[in-house]
Amino acid sequence: MEQLQEQSERAVRDRLENLRVKKEAQFQKMYHEVLDTKAYTKQVDEMLDFHDQMELRKKQQRYQEWRDKVFGTIQSKVAQQLASRDPEGYRRLLRAEYEKYLQATNEKDTIFLDIVIESAYNPFTVNEGALRVNLGEIDDPTQSVIAKHKREQTMIPGGDGPVGQAGSVRAPSRGSLEVGMWASGKIESTPHGYFSKLMGNSDDGPRLGASNYESKVHMDHFGFPKDRAAVDAEFPKGKRTYPEKH
Repeated sequence: MEQLQEQSERAVRDRLENLRVKKEAQFQKMYHEVLDTKAYTKQVDEMLDFHDQMELRKKQQRYQEWRDKVFGTIQSKVAQQLASRDPEGYRRLLRAEYEKYLQATNEKDTIFLDIVIESAYNPFTVNEGALRVNLGEIDDPTQSVIAKHKREQTMIPGGDGPVGQAGSVRAPSRGSLEVGMWASGKIESTPHGYFSKLMGNSDDGPRLGASNYESKVHMDHFGFPKDRAAVDAEFPKGKRTYPEKH
């Protein structure tokens, strides 16, 4: 009896030990999986950091290239123009033109920029001495994709290439009024509108008669024509090779 009880206790201890070993093995397996995941996550983080550094380096390089080719070129030419200009002489010109403007506003009710009488007052005199710089052709690295697309378009038949290049010229179209001038009062405020008012031209064009809005389509689905003339109009005869035989 004691021997059976001892065997039973030994079997229980062995079973508990086996369960402990299995749980420990499962724990170690899951723990190593977590460690492997951390290693993979670390590798991904390093890869993303490297990608961000490369993108930042590309942006810095592109900015430096733009600064050398675009900003530096424009700044140097503008600086040359400014260095060759007399500041005091330009101030005298501004003061003189402002006096002319005040005199013109005192003599006239309204001054139009689109109707200029130079003998009385020219508002664009100051603009004639504005700073102008001939930049020529600038290689802008930020516009490289657009420039490449334009070059490719000039090589395509029927593309947007200018005259003399590989792309064909677009067919001319009928001139039309820009969308921004459609609003009421826009076209009237231009020189064309003032001239039209001056000439008393109030013709809005030919009036369309009521016949233009009359429908010619036969809408009766039950009493439609079925004669030979309707069939010939819908399905006309083809060209005859020998008309005398028909």
